[in-house]
Amino acid sequence: MSISQNISLLYVASGKRQDPAYCRQLKQHFDHIIAVTARHAACPWVRELTSEQVCYGESEGKVHGLNRALKKVDTPFAMLLEQDERCKLQHLPRTIEDRSCYRALITEAEKEQPKQNYQLRIFPVQPDSAPFFEGFHIPDLTRRFTAGNWKLSEKSIPIQKYSPLYDSEVIEEEAEWATALKKTFWKAHLQSEMQHYAGAEDNFRRLLRDEQLLEHDYLAALNGLAHALTEQHKLQAAALVARQSLQKEKQQRVPYLLLFKIYQLSGEVEKCYETLTDYLEICQETSRANMDVYLSEEECHFLLAENMFQKGDYDRAFIHYETFYDLNNGDIGQAVLEKLFIYAIELENYRKSVKYFYEIFGDHIPDNLDDDMSARLLESLSLFKDNGWYSFVNDIYEELVAHNPDDNRLLHGWISTLIKNEQIEKAQSLLN
Repeated sequence: MSISQNISLLYVASGKRQDPAYCRQLKQHFDHIIAVTARHAACPWVRELTSEQVCYGESEGKVHGLNRALKKVDTPFAMLLEQDERCKLQHLPRTIEDRSCYRALITEAEKEQPKQNYQLRIFPVQPDSAPFFEGFHIPDLTRRFTAGNWKLSEKSIPIQKYSPLYDSEVIEEEAEWATALKKTFWKAHLQSEMQHYAGAEDNFRRLLRDEQLLEHDYLAALNGLAHALTEQHKLQAAALVARQSLQKEKQQRVPYLLLFKIYQLSGEVEKCYETLTDYLEICQETSRANMDVYLSEEECHFLLAENMFQKGDYDRAFIHYETFYDLNNGDIGQAVLEKLFIYAIELENYRKSVKYFYEIFGDHIPDNLDDDMSARLLESLSLFKDNGWYSFVNDIYEELVAHNPDDNRLLHGWISTLIKNEQIEKAQSLLN
């Protein structure tokens, strides 16, 4: 049986009109679509998508509408999708085994450091008198998963969300309506966000004792506990929990970032470096943890560079600053450019020193240098002279004097350079 005949789509719509092209894709992919809309949000456009529509009142919540819609489903499986989400339909399974369910990996779209969340989104339909979904705004299938002995597929469905995953107001309301398990889950995350770390620690520990917790939520709870311990400076306990999380699942990011912070706080510079290097090996992999975060490769190399600078290892600092430069296509700001220039000078790398000199000051020296620019240029040229690179300095001074003939500081600097470069006759000609 094809996927379109085997699965119904529960589509949560809002008032804003959906992209007609995406509507057509959904209609082509699913034979049975039920729109779920808030009664106060006018959605006349959903008739283009489906003739079946279920409304819910503002005081009832989205989950109430989904439970009513599920009673209309006549296929063995259903999928949940919201209007502010985009799912690449080619990633959906072609066939689904009995009692199997799939989680969606939901990430914030158009964000440099997107947050992510896992939710069960394709699931077997098992109608009975009890509400199928639990929760208020955020549909929860944890209890159904356990009671129905569902099998969680290793494959996840990628979904991009064009609005924040959750805000504090939604989580606060969810914590009032959710099951005891999810209430503790959301309360712990809310306390952590509000920096109430002792309370968060207690709730994360309570969560970890619950055997119903799904794998991705278990990892989120472990990471949440490690974070709460770190912020309370219980560093040994925090490191132990972070390592436990990595033993459970290496393919996640938060434990590495927490261990980096722990080693920073305890002054273990080399361990900081090793931890971020390990993070770089997995950061592009799909994380299997709920509520995971992402530190970009660029930012990671910047932290590695700063870390090595702190240790006094300028060779490694220079390597990572250069990688940071390359990943950002040179758009890294004046302060980092000047660091690269200083490191290149310190490491006596003539080619790189010249490269970053021109990156800072441009290929052509401007006329009428102001005092600040003139001072910075002279200071940079003195560093070249300290390394004995007089030929380059001579060429720059010649250009500077040509553009700024009335600046005696530049003229004297040029004469001094010529003398040190044993070009005495040329130096004398400038004095005449």
